[in-house]
Amino acid sequence: MTALWVAGVVGLALGGYLGFRGVARKDLDDVSFGLGLLVLGALSLVLAVAGYGALGSPVVPVLGSLPPLILSLGTVHAVTPRYWRWYLIFVVIGVIVAATFRQAVVAFHSVAGLILLVLPIYAVARKAAPPYFALVSVGALLIGIGGVALATIAAGRPLLPLDLVLTILPYVLLGTIVFVGAGALLRRK
Repeated sequence: MTALWVAGVVGLALGGYLGFRGVARKDLDDVSFGLGLLVLGALSLVLAVAGYGALGSPVVPVLGSLPPLILSLGTVHAVTPRYWRWYLIFVVIGVIVAATFRQAVVAFHSVAGLILLVLPIYAVARKAAPPYFALVSVGALLIGIGGVALATIAAGRPLLPLDLVLTILPYVLLGTIVFVGAGALLRRK
């Protein structure tokens, strides 16, 4: 559980820094990355305090759908800024749908996760972003693996044993926060 506390503190620190930097620079990328990391940090702290029983709460899955949506908005704005307003509509709809229809979270979560995984690599390959920005993709891959493992358990068809998933979950959250945070911090050319 120590890793959850560390993930929470690191998420709040990185998220707060990026959020304040984004507000100061009027930079939607930083604000989005900051908010996404703040939510991931807060979720880590909720799990550290309340334990894994919190995963069964109706609020936690909705909150869990926010980071990929918010982080992917920052990614879209950073890589393809002309489409960010359209993607913002998708994010707002995704948040509303996640809050009302828990089963629909998967569709929005999947799109956001793919954007987080693919767009940073695309930007680096095009030399539109420094290589460090690909760290966001590494974080997305980590949280994607953790999310799929949790989703298959919730669906009653686990890919991995529950004990293993709960053992690695704190490290998945910490790794996600560190990689996404580092990629967001170092993404400027």
